[in-house]
Amino acid sequence: MNTNTKEYKGRITAYFESVADFSGYDDLVGLSPMEKAEEVFHSECGWNVLASGLRNAVRDWLQGLPSCLTIAFSDGDILELYRDLHGEACEESKERRIISGYFDHMAHKLTQIWEAGK
Repeated sequence: MNTNTKEYKGRITAYFESVADFSGYDDLVGLSPMEKAEEVFHSECGWNVLASGLRNAVRDWLQGLPSCLTIAFSDGDILELYRDLHGEACEESKERRIISGYFDHMAHKLTQIWEAGK
């Protein structure tokens, strides 16, 4: 499945929302889950945006496994998520590429979601 389709964007947004947990973030009242995630990112890693750029800073944040977004991080979980998002398993020859590009892809999609919400 092409990752720029409306269907894929809906699936990945639903995934991010399903793994979001804002327990303990009581000051984020009245925001959507993705708005909350963006606020938490900026409070925790906003300083890194100027040095690395938004997408790279978000990638670094996701790789640190933020408590508010418990995204897949093991190879098996990443490949399972790929199957869920795309509706099919990836070819075995592409698994390493999918895994190695995972955090960059997730950062790209998350920043797209944030931009679309503005």
